[in-house]
Amino acid sequence: MKSVPPPSSSSSYLGTQSPGDAWSWTITKGVDGTGTFSATNNTSGKQYSGNVATLTNSFLQLTVTSSNDATAIGSVVPSVEFPDTALVVKAAGTNDSPVIAAAQGDCPTQGSSYNWIKMPNQTWDPTSDAAFGTATTSGSGTSFSFAINSYLLGGSTPFDTSNDTGFTCTNGTISSSDPNMPLFGVTPSGVLIADEGTAGGVIGMLQPSAPIGTTDILQQGREFRGFVFMTHPPLDPGTGQPQDKTQASWARTKGDGLITAGGYTDFANNVEDTCPGGESCATLSLDSEVAPGEFAGTLTDIHAGTHPFTLMINQINGKYMVFGFSYNDAPQNPLLFLVMEQ
Repeated sequence: MKSVPPPSSSSSYLGTQSPGDAWSWTITKGVDGTGTFSATNNTSGKQYSGNVATLTNSFLQLTVTSSNDATAIGSVVPSVEFPDTALVVKAAGTNDSPVIAAAQGDCPTQGSSYNWIKMPNQTWDPTSDAAFGTATTSGSGTSFSFAINSYLLGGSTPFDTSNDTGFTCTNGTISSSDPNMPLFGVTPSGVLIADEGTAGGVIGMLQPSAPIGTTDILQQGREFRGFVFMTHPPLDPGTGQPQDKTQASWARTKGDGLITAGGYTDFANNVEDTCPGGESCATLSLDSEVAPGEFAGTLTDIHAGTHPFTLMINQINGKYMVFGFSYNDAPQNPLLFLVMEQ
């Protein structure tokens, strides 16, 4: 009898990568977790395709087999996917920032409220630039605006408010006639991703209808996978700028009121850094809920010490997605934390 191949599903994503590159991705895989991918950097025109494998640690491993960028062929790239919601890809170069992408979905309706967190560029200043905030829509898909509240890192009240107008939406892609305004992608489940060019970007999620508290999020036994992206010294000898580092990360709740996170000493074989005490260990506390689903918190890192931390949290298809923003060794060295519950 002729064997029947396992059924496959395909998901497409629109993404952003600092300092302003726009990406299109398609992931196709079967129930066994294997498949193919294709990707285009719409800013540079570079194209990539290859094979997908699912590792025992729940990460996807993308192997580039074809590209018009010859240096990328053979690259093995880890990623995390929330099917039909979000895709996070560690770029092939050590010092390349991650690609954060959203599946395209329905346009926002009037009165939709979002939490958002900044994806900063290297000129971000914690004393004057927004770290997180809220945005509420008015109008409909053909013409609407965002009422925006912006907060400084560690702040509990808005330091700036604005009303951005003139947006239109088609098939989950939001655009403006103003070239200074970002391009947004909205997922069917309400994740929002904006590319702000050289200014960085924004990740948003639909705001819960009421405060969600910490009891359920921090119950023992939750497992998360994702990435930490850090900008830190020493300076890159070629550019004179702080070097960027993207690190695959796990996180879990142990029933102690914290989220414990760390990296891998052997990623391919799923060997985790031992926490507490490991080289990459950190804990995250949720100190207060500034807005429904948006928490002021504290990051305690074995090397970088203790810093204010903002975390945006909501359930997507029954699983928590957590996106956090703090800084590494100094306030001028941003740290982004994005994990998805497994």
